[in-house]
Amino acid sequence: LFRNYLKQIREETSGRLLSCTYRSNGTPNKWWLAFSKRKFMNIIVPHDPPDGSRRLNTSMGRLHMGDDSHSGRFRKIQ
Repeated sequence: LFRNYLKQIREETSGRLLSCTYRSNGTPNKWWLAFSKRKFMNIIVPHDPPDGSRRLNTSMGRLHMGDDSHSGRFRKIQ
């Protein structure tokens, strides 16, 4: 039960963070990406790559947010 609660918080927080960091048209928000050079919880939020996909580098590996970015769900990349 507690694990599901933490998972839900993590997913909701990541979705809200990305909606603040990137505008609705997919362009990066200049104000929030000024902090992208700093690490927080071993995560670096990079600028949008040329292919339009968003990736987060974590200590557990790379996470990818694909076309379903509005859902706030990440999947692990090999």
